[in-house]
Amino acid sequence: MAWFDQSVPAVLRELKVSAERGLSDEEAKQRLAQYGPNGIEEAHHVSLLHIFLEQFMSPIVWILLAAMLISAVVREWTDFWVIAAIVALNAVLGCVQEYRAERAIEALKKLVSLKARVLRDGKVCEIDASEVVPGDILILETGDKIPADARLIEVTNLFTQEAALTGESTP
Repeated sequence: MAWFDQSVPAVLRELKVSAERGLSDEEAKQRLAQYGPNGIEEAHHVSLLHIFLEQFMSPIVWILLAAMLISAVVREWTDFWVIAAIVALNAVLGCVQEYRAERAIEALKKLVSLKARVLRDGKVCEIDASEVVPGDILILETGDKIPADARLIEVTNLFTQEAALTGESTP
């Protein structure tokens, strides 16, 4: 049976957690070690060589490479070297821009770290959202972002803003 179909006491019992005290710090550490951080695994980082080689996957570049080949066959060396310089410059500039963009995105991800308020040992604590584990009691207030899948225990006037997912304009 799915979590949302079960009663709150059944979910709490299954997760071995108290709604009044939350998890203990020790239990939260054990669950973090068992389940890993709360987050989406990121794709492996692309090497600089891979980024460089991707610059040659454009149809326009293929046309220029074909023009280089034709220039070499008809022995038009000036055209050959001009086209070669254009292709090389395009590849280097594209590679540098893409590499810098990747680094900027990584830096922004580190800057914008989502926080979560959880009940641990009977106290409300603010932790990094990556440290939320199964069984944590999340404390949500107006404007908070929900840091993980959750089973609602107590709700008063709940509205969610799902515009990024559904395109709806109202909560």
